Amino acid sequence: MIFRRLSHEGGGATGIRPAFPIFLELQNLPQAPHAVILQPDHSRLAGEIAKRLHASVFGDLPAEVLDAIREHDFGWEMSDRNQLANMRSEPLRPFPQLSPEETHPSWRESVRRAQESSPLKGVIISRHFCALASQFPPHFPFAEAENPRREQIERELKIPREDLDRWTAAIGFCDIVSLYLCCGAREPAEFSLAHPSLPSARQARKVVLEWVQGQPRFTEKIMVPGAAVYASAWEVPALHTTELEWRFLG
Repeated sequence: MIFRRLSHEGGGATGIRPAFPIFLELQNLPQAPHAVILQPDHSRLAGEIAKRLHASVFGDLPAEVLDAIREHDFGWEMSDRNQLANMRSEPLRPFPQLSPEETHPSWRESVRRAQESSPLKGVIISRHFCALASQFPPHFPFAEAENPRREQIERELKIPREDLDRWTAAIGFCDIVSLYLCCGAREPAEFSLAHPSLPSARQARKVVLEWVQGQPRFTEKIMVPGAAVYASAWEVPALHTTELEWRFLG
């Protein structure tokens, strides 16, 4: 799950920072969150963002790729629901605070569910989690087991590697934009037009998301102006659901 804060402006840092450190700060604050967003709902938001990207950003995104982006965290459903069921006896924890032993089953379940529906969806989601795993040594075993399994499927699909790389960039970008929106940040943030966990992100073109009258706006035209996206949040501790809306300005 993702912790959401109300109108957080950041910790007084100067300059435009990358989005992921801003997100992590908001997950690790000591006070309780105003609300939580479940991983499948964050995932759906990432899919809505992907649908509203200009084709000039990552090229054409086939329906299966859009579905993969939308469903990439569906395997987290049981983990999130168990946390909500036990919140009176155990404090809620956002996903960055979970151990690899707690995380990997949800990653594997996300890949499994996608793979059953479509080999290509499974490949894109596997690539996403292996990219995340490459950033943190305790997660290396996941990638060491998953990469060879997935690469065999990639060879059978016979899809050009440049397309797979492009679609991996798209899922990584939409994932971090969704996380940033969900966490309640209002600090302007920088995003790479690449998967943020891969080395290619360092050389990739960057865009900034800023806030104008409470609505997000990218400093370059990468999304359809006026595009509205939504996510469900659970207010805590009452666990009332509320609908969040963001309308991207042009």
